[in-house]
Amino acid sequence: MSMTKSQEWAERIHAVLPRGCSTNSKAAIETYKEQNVIAHLWDKGERLARGLSSLFEKHGVPMECCGYLSCPMIQVQQGAPADLLERFLRGCYRNGVSFYTLAYVNFSHQDADIDETLERVGKGIQGL
Repeated sequence: MSMTKSQEWAERIHAVLPRGCSTNSKAAIETYKEQNVIAHLWDKGERLARGLSSLFEKHGVPMECCGYLSCPMIQVQQGAPADLLERFLRGCYRNGVSFYTLAYVNFSHQDADIDETLERVGKGIQGL
């Protein structure tokens, strides 16, 4: 039986843990192995990145998502107004979304959470 990427990473981490490693650390690693956490992060990050890219394109906002889809980086395109990123982030904050230049997803995020985020970002973009 082949292992998933999450299981492979969890096995690698488990192999280098000190013997005195806490029970909580071991439990976290077991969660990564059993619940395919890495794949979940990539899936939700990709959903978010593609949704943001679609919003940027739809509204003609010269921004993009790049980097690893599990933690997409939001950046302005060359030639965009110097204050665009700040205005974008403020628009997101006004609508209840707290982004940095990296969009962090976590294991608790589900499709409905990503969809709600994108809806709120869409409202924030309208004010740019």
